[in-house]
Amino acid sequence: MKYNFKQALTYMFEDKKRISKFAIAYLVVCIPLVMNILSSVFKSFVKNANPLGYIEPRVALIFAVLLMLGLIVSLLCNFLYLGYYFSNANLRIMLPDEKLLGWHNKKKLFSVGFKGFIGSCVYMLPIALLSVLAVKIKSIALFLILFFLAIFVIYAVTLAFITDLKFSSFFNFKKYKLILVDNFVNYLKFILISIGITIPYIIAVVLCAITIVGVVFLPFLYFYIQMVFNDIQAQFIRHILNMNKEGSEG
Repeated sequence: MKYNFKQALTYMFEDKKRISKFAIAYLVVCIPLVMNILSSVFKSFVKNANPLGYIEPRVALIFAVLLMLGLIVSLLCNFLYLGYYFSNANLRIMLPDEKLLGWHNKKKLFSVGFKGFIGSCVYMLPIALLSVLAVKIKSIALFLILFFLAIFVIYAVTLAFITDLKFSSFFNFKKYKLILVDNFVNYLKFILISIGITIPYIIAVVLCAITIVGVVFLPFLYFYIQMVFNDIQAQFIRHILNMNKEGSEG
C-alpha cells in the first residue's frame, strides 16, 4: 500500500473556509488550557493571600464554582474537539474531495466525541490499570509490553470507529479482523508511519515552546497534525475496504 503524503500534508489548505475552521479549532483547543491556567492562578492567589491556610467561606465558594465551571467547559471543548477529529476522519474516508469538516453541527460533534471517548476507554482503561500495577511491582518488561499494546490497540479501535462513527463499531470484531488479521502488514506500516509523523511533531513542539510566539502557535500546530493523521487514517481505511470489496467480488 502506498500513501499520498503530499495530499495528507496539504489538503486542509485547499479548503476555502480553512481560516475560519482553523480559528474555531484554535479556540476549542485553547479554552480548556486557559481555564486550567486561570484556576491555577486563582488557587495560587488564594494560597498566597492566606499563608495560614484559612480560606473565607465566600472565597471558597467562588473557587469551587469557578473550578466546576472550568471543568464543565473543558469537558465540553474536549468532547467537541474529539468529535471533530473522528468526524473529519470519517469525511476523509467517504468524501475526500470535501476537504475539512465544518464546525456548524456542534451537537453531533459533541455526541461523536463522547461516544469515541467512552468506546476508547473500554479498551484503554484495563491497559492503564495493568500499567499502574507494572509500575508498582517495578516490572519494566511488563510496562513496555503494555505500552506497545496500548499503541497497537488505540490505533485499531480508532480506525474501527471512524469507518461509520457508530458506537457498535468498537465491538465489531469483523472490522478488527479486517484491520488486524487480513491487513496485518499494512496495519504495522500504518503504525510506523503514524509514529514517524509524531516524532518531527514532538520536535516542533519543543522548539515552539522556547518562545512566547511559538507557544501561541502550538494550538495551530496541534490541529494541523491531527488533520494530517485524519487523512493517513482515511487512506488506510479506503485501501482495506477496497481490497475487501474486490475480494468479495472475486
